[in-house]
Amino acid sequence: MTDNQQDNQQDNQQGIPVVLRVWRDGGGVFALFPTLPSDEYGRYCDAYAHVAQHSGADYWGCVRASRPATAAEGAPLVRELERIGQTKETKCGGMGG
Repeated sequence: MTDNQQDNQQDNQQGIPVVLRVWRDGGGVFALFPTLPSDEYGRYCDAYAHVAQHSGADYWGCVRASRPATAAEGAPLVRELERIGQTKETKCGGMGG
């Protein structure tokens, strides 16, 4: 296990919310971590997808350009996040849905 995975597991014991969405334009499922800032100003949150993996994201911009993921759509990504130690409070859709 890498240091980053250990850090993620420790964070998730505190209950980091994970919001699952699907791009409206036919793209895949992605996860948003709205409480984890990805930039020094807190304008963007952490995000994760199968292809791009970790990135920063405009939470509300992503919500506008996507729809809530169903449990079935989100299941493969949830399993991937669990393998790398990044799930605790997974929610399909999330705030602003």
